[in-house]
Amino acid sequence: SVMVSPGWKSDHPLVTSAVSNGVKITNEIDLAWEIKQQVVPEQKWLAVTGTNGKTSTVELTEAILKAAGINAFACGNVGTPVIDAVISEQKYDYLVLELSSFQISWSSLPQFQAVAILNIAQDHIDWHGSFDEYANAKMKLLAQTKVAVLNLNDPEVILRGASWSGRKVFFGFDTPQAGEIGLVEELLIDRAFVSSPESAEVIAELTDVKPAVPHNVSNAMAAAGLALAIGIAHPLVKSGIAKF
Repeated sequence: SVMVSPGWKSDHPLVTSAVSNGVKITNEIDLAWEIKQQVVPEQKWLAVTGTNGKTSTVELTEAILKAAGINAFACGNVGTPVIDAVISEQKYDYLVLELSSFQISWSSLPQFQAVAILNIAQDHIDWHGSFDEYANAKMKLLAQTKVAVLNLNDPEVILRGASWSGRKVFFGFDTPQAGEIGLVEELLIDRAFVSSPESAEVIAELTDVKPAVPHNVSNAMAAAGLALAIGIAHPLVKSGIAKF
């Protein structure tokens, strides 16, 4: 089989030649998943993608999981390759993957506990051929998860996630409706991972997010959504955000 670097296009002559000759094409993310199933079968994966904010969000998610006493590690697009994280002697309980549109395009095997899609802006159009293809590459992650944490303030994410039938948790800057994460005055509020549709829980105060500029607040809501999706208690989420 041939392992393809994620920056390569699927119509690259070497790739098309391999395919036409019946050679199996694989990629680092799928290979890492296959190795994980052998060496750390209990390990679980979370994923973050988006045009902007991925690195901050995976690092913050890692910090929240660590605050909750979970042996977690951020890896992927920026930083440590996923394969290195999988075979690490640390035997991580959770990996938080930062995934580029390229990596998602090539990969299909991993099953994530939850994924966050932060935003979709005009980017990498030269590689994907069109904005549509680029956006669809990001949204392809939905096929590999049970829970998706989606940015309510990004029309492309909302539009393209509309037809997906899994559990959607929206986050944004408005007062949250049932099933959403949002803002009420100086508080980040969760109405998604609560005991009843009428309930609300405080995730953190705006002052816990440093600095509390809009993109940081948005990333904090996404990271909180991933953490809450795997059952981390609200006070531990607050603690992780405040320490970060």
